[in-house]
Amino acid sequence: MSRNLATHASQAGIAATARRQRKILAREGKVESVGSLKRKYMHRLPDVVDARFEAYFMTNEAPASAQRFEKAHAEVRAEVRANLKR
Repeated sequence: MSRNLATHASQAGIAATARRQRKILAREGKVESVGSLKRKYMHRLPDVVDARFEAYFMTNEAPASAQRFEKAHAEVRAEVRANLKR
């Protein structure tokens, strides 16, 4: 999981994602700055991480999983928050 966070939740990963999104939008004839896309991505990232965690560990279907992986979830959240502050 740490590798995914380093790839997608780091400043470099966020910038790369924004550049890819900008290219896709440009092909569709839409104009948006990389900075604007980065801000949107950074704003949504904590929610996306929570949703992915919930889906991967099936915390809705198995509430015990939420308790079992609570520490890991907190660590992931903390790492994402730290990366967003850099």
